[in-house]
Amino acid sequence: MEKLSIPIFHMERKTIRGFRNVDEFIDNVKDKEIYLVDAPTFRGRHINFKILSRLSAIYGVWYDGNLRWKDDVSDILLSGAKIAVLSGKKINDDFISKILSITENVALKSDDEEMLLKFRNLGGRIAITNIFLDGLLLYRMDGGRLVEL
Repeated sequence: MEKLSIPIFHMERKTIRGFRNVDEFIDNVKDKEIYLVDAPTFRGRHINFKILSRLSAIYGVWYDGNLRWKDDVSDILLSGAKIAVLSGKKINDDFISKILSITENVALKSDDEEMLLKFRNLGGRIAITNIFLDGLLLYRMDGGRLVEL
């Protein structure tokens, strides 16, 4: 079975980095899945649901956008994202527990082994990490791609 390899793209305010607009991105990117980093959210801006919804209608989107609240995760998934990536400063046991009580369509991005173990023990299935742990589907960032281990 072939391992999954997903290209990583960075969303800016109104487009995707390296493309003039979303239409150009769609015309040029033919992958079935993409990993989308919503860069402005890491600088305190709001999630760009307009672009996310448009891309989610075409691609299986793994969305990484500094999710701060349980409602953020729900909104991301309702907008069509395949996977909401949990990363950032708000990720703790309580947050993970709340998220996993509503969905399994999340991945934890962390190199904190203790946090990864808690995530797995609470029912988490997917991790983006450089640490090898049994019981999780493991991925890592490698040269502009998310690669299944």
